Amino acid sequence: MRDARLTGVILAAGRGERLRPLTDTVPKALIPVVGRPLLMRILEALREASVERVVVGTGWLADRVIHYVRDELGSDVMNVQAVPVPDYVVGPLMTFVRAVSTVIDADSGLEENDGSDDEEAALIVFPGDCLLPPSVAQVLVNEVDRLSEECPVIVAVAESGTGAEVYGTDDGVLTGLGRAVRPEGTLVGRSAMGIAVSRRSVGVFSAALDSGLTRLADVINMMITRDTSPRFVQVENEFPVVDIDTPSSLLMAVREVLSRPDLVPIQDGVFVPGGDVIDVGHDLVLSMQTSIDAGTGLHGPVYIGQGCNIEGGSRIGPWACIEGGSVIGRNCTMHDALVLSGSSVPDGALLSNTIVFGDIVLRSDE
Repeated sequence: MRDARLTGVILAAGRGERLRPLTDTVPKALIPVVGRPLLMRILEALREASVERVVVGTGWLADRVIHYVRDELGSDVMNVQAVPVPDYVVGPLMTFVRAVSTVIDADSGLEENDGSDDEEAALIVFPGDCLLPPSVAQVLVNEVDRLSEECPVIVAVAESGTGAEVYGTDDGVLTGLGRAVRPEGTLVGRSAMGIAVSRRSVGVFSAALDSGLTRLADVINMMITRDTSPRFVQVENEFPVVDIDTPSSLLMAVREVLSRPDLVPIQDGVFVPGGDVIDVGHDLVLSMQTSIDAGTGLHGPVYIGQGCNIEGGSRIGPWACIEGGSVIGRNCTMHDALVLSGSSVPDGALLSNTIVFGDIVLRSDE
């Protein structure tokens, strides 16, 4: 399939209630996970899979996402368009239908949600609040030639992680998403709703929205009960899929990235790999405007972003991430912790299973 026939769709509209007050001012898709916003990590995966056009459905704090796409990504990254969805509170199905309508209208001028202009075109759809193995996008792109009227959807499935339970047969036929719809399937893994969708089936999603359904999973389960055979594809378990909707799941995502040095933007910060220990013997001022005072111990894995100030006597790590522009006071201890951009940690603080956002501290719910 030609690259031009592939369009990425990222659903980044949700409110993120269980991550408040963080999400009162930061959309979930823009929460940084080890130096990269979630949205950027998804876009990088799509670009690596040769998906050069992406539409991002936005809702809550849409202006922040639109600004990021328009002013911070840069036109050389890929063709990315942010689409505001005013009625996003209806559910992710509304965000999907409205975002895809923009693509179809731009391509063909056909009526809203009519995908019949190019029956071989495919949509690669991801939620904007998940940490997914980078290979998921490529796996779905490799499968799009299997999309047809009989197989309108292919769901990416991982063996472990968060997300909906997936049921299917030994030959890859999907029999239930979130629950068993047909009796012949067994539990095959979990999905955070990374899916490939035939554009010819967009009308089915639109009609389901009109009928009162609000989730993509409900539409896929409806398809299973009809004369279609959605399929699933297993994804190599590089790390568990993480659906980020609570403080503990955000910390889990940080931990998974820190365990994969190839996912850490080492050019943008200081990274100490797992198992390594650095005892700072004299004050350091690095080219990225980060300073680390003498007497600091870095116990990997640790990531420190640009423009941070780590005062002396602190033990940082393991499993610690300090995003750019943050200040860590003297004699602090932190492990399994995330300090978000521009935050300050007072002298003597003990942070464990904790997220710091400005002067707000969020504890893991585990």
